[in-house]
Amino acid sequence: MDSNAAHAAACRNPGALVELPDGSTMTTSLQVIASVDQVREPYDYALITLKAPAVPSVVTALRDSGLVENYVSLGNGLIQEVIAGVVGAGRLLVGTVSWGATFIAAGHVRQTTLAPFAVGEWRYGSNSDRLVRLIDLLSVVAPAHSTDNIVGQVWSKLLLNSSLSGLGTIAGADYATAVGTAGGRQLAVGMWTEGLRVAEAMGLSLDEVAGIRPERIDVDGPGGLSAASKELDALLEALGATKASMLQDLERGVPTEVDVINGAVVSAGADNDVPTPLNQRCAEIIRQCEKGTVRPGLGNLSFFDDLLSATVE
Repeated sequence: MDSNAAHAAACRNPGALVELPDGSTMTTSLQVIASVDQVREPYDYALITLKAPAVPSVVTALRDSGLVENYVSLGNGLIQEVIAGVVGAGRLLVGTVSWGATFIAAGHVRQTTLAPFAVGEWRYGSNSDRLVRLIDLLSVVAPAHSTDNIVGQVWSKLLLNSSLSGLGTIAGADYATAVGTAGGRQLAVGMWTEGLRVAEAMGLSLDEVAGIRPERIDVDGPGGLSAASKELDALLEALGATKASMLQDLERGVPTEVDVINGAVVSAGADNDVPTPLNQRCAEIIRQCEKGTVRPGLGNLSFFDDLLSATVE
């Protein structure tokens, strides 16, 4: 289901054109509908990949239809409790998607990177039958594995999104280009480290994300910025070509998910007395981009100069 009626129609006929990371393409006809009231048959799973602002109304409508048994939150940021509040935690599975894709035009998308799904039970941390079946389904698209620490996985992905997606959004560039600038690397590592400190204050045990341990990107850790940068480079080898979904939102003129990404780090930091000035500044700039008072571009990285200079010994 996709609310973009033109996209839904094109995916049905002539079919969705998908550009794959190896340069090949595939076209396949999909039975895509454009609204909840077009759902006619029962489904074992609803894979929720909606933008955060649309989640409450759409999930409520799906629940009220009585046609969905299990709900799977696959979106970015901290949206899981919103879904659980609508459908009940017992009907919710949660996953993270580490691979990236870009919307090109109606019926045309590009997968930019290869990386896995990680999925788990939101409340019970067990390898349930429904979780095993879900992994089998997702594995058709990309490698998928289960985790019994899905909260830690969600927060690990949040560190990735808040730093790389946040930075790429204000810079108007893919991850590798944004981080490759003079201050980009320091910003990315700094925002990641802020989120790491918040997660530690919350007592969370983080999970591997996109093949790396999140604790290794820590400007305050052994080796400082240099060691953290090496870990970041390993991450960018897999994900550097990704174009931030929030940047794509800005290009389409729709609200971003900044409140559940960088804004979520800031909010959780405030709740746990952990300062998050870089994430706060990033969120402010993205909101200005939403209003049209700032345009995405590499020059926006200079808005952090005062904060970065304050961290230099």
